[in-house]
Amino acid sequence: MRNKILAVIFMTLAVILSSCSTVPISRQEASVDKIVSLINAGDADTLVSISKKPFLLDGEIMLRDSDIAMIWNNLASAGFTFGDRYKADIYPAVADYADLFSDTWEVQVFFRQYIPAHKEGAVLELSTDNGKYFLILGNKIVLKRNGRKEKYPEIIGFKGPVE
Repeated sequence: MRNKILAVIFMTLAVILSSCSTVPISRQEASVDKIVSLINAGDADTLVSISKKPFLLDGEIMLRDSDIAMIWNNLASAGFTFGDRYKADIYPAVADYADLFSDTWEVQVFFRQYIPAHKEGAVLELSTDNGKYFLILGNKIVLKRNGRKEKYPEIIGFKGPVE
């Protein structure tokens, strides 16, 4: 009898746990660590590969691959890093957060038009020793690196430092 009760409890837990939706990659702490590591390492090639057009830089919308590559290459060349210590807050990527980037009509339209396509999107707020930064992260992208497939969230926007 005891074994039957335990079996029922186990099966109930298994059903409950399997029905839970998973956390989107853009809202996972491990993904945040991956993005921060890429930026801190100056890995511009990978950052360009996972950046999505159109790309929001501060309040400007970038449409060309070469402009996005220039952003990451310039940051890497300048030795930009977030540093070793940071605090990450993750919010769903919805139009309510557009003002974090700019209060312009252009940015409002960007959030309304392009962000909904990223159902798994997130706005990442990074508080670091050298200021506060915001990134918009999107759907999962898989890259083949060093013979292995690695998952990253797309990067759709970047702003900072704001303080």
